Amino acid sequence: MFQYKLKTGPNGETVKCKARLCARGDLQFESEYGDTFAPTSRFSMIRLIVAIAVQAGFTLYQFNIKGAFLCTPIDREIYLKLPPGYEPPQGKTARLRRSLYGLKQAPLEFHGLFEKWLLNYGFKPIGGDRVTFLYREGTSVILLSIYVDDGIAACNNRELYQQFLKDLGKDFELSNQGPVNWYLSVSVKQDLANRHTTLSQEQYVKDVLERFGMT
Repeated sequence: MFQYKLKTGPNGETVKCKARLCARGDLQFESEYGDTFAPTSRFSMIRLIVAIAVQAGFTLYQFNIKGAFLCTPIDREIYLKLPPGYEPPQGKTARLRRSLYGLKQAPLEFHGLFEKWLLNYGFKPIGGDRVTFLYREGTSVILLSIYVDDGIAACNNRELYQQFLKDLGKDFELSNQGPVNWYLSVSVKQDLANRHTTLSQEQYVKDVLERFGMT
């Protein structure tokens, strides 16, 4: 099936219209998947990274991996019924070679792929949640946390961070959004000169109130 979604910005404006082909994970057989839990960064960790960045004078950046789950090969035999309008040749059907949004195991398999890339690059995991990593090169530091396919990073060397994105972009298609201003429905305003950063969910609250007819 296709899933349609409007992606909004910090002021509630529509910034992107998204259409995504999804699998019906609710119809999967147990033989088609194993573990399904995928760790994601907690908001307490994100707030901690923001606090560290403010204290140390680091810049906060964000990036997104486009079509993240499609990057991940699958090791099980899974066949997909194509949506209306797409008919396979007579006697043929569609077999998945890559993971697809909606599969029960898709988030976990992508996380494993991305975590492996970070470790091979030289990042070291922090804590036991497997979503926060630290990279050092001399006095330069990248502190990175990931929420599925969205990354937030604190770094004190812009050239190092840009090189990291360039290397990451060789294996994943990225949306480099530069310094963070809107992350997981949280507005982020950085004042590097005064070492002050403000987090706000004002727009999120407005959206919830509007959704339930309370405005």
